[in-house]
Amino acid sequence: MNKDYNQLLEQLRAGEITELSIEASEFLEFQSIFHAYEYRKRIKGQAMRGGQIIYRMVEN
Repeated sequence: MNKDYNQLLEQLRAGEITELSIEASEFLEFQSIFHAYEYRKRIKGQAMRGGQIIYRMVEN
């Protein structure tokens, strides 16, 4: 099952979800979409053990 990363990023930006978890196996597919995302500078990723990354909105 492929995730709709654009939709998930929009949900994160809108506050519908508080964080977006990306597994190491998803990273390459997600990364290209994330770099093209208009509001990416307002989102911060935190690397976890095992290669998982948790993305959250940056507080102003």
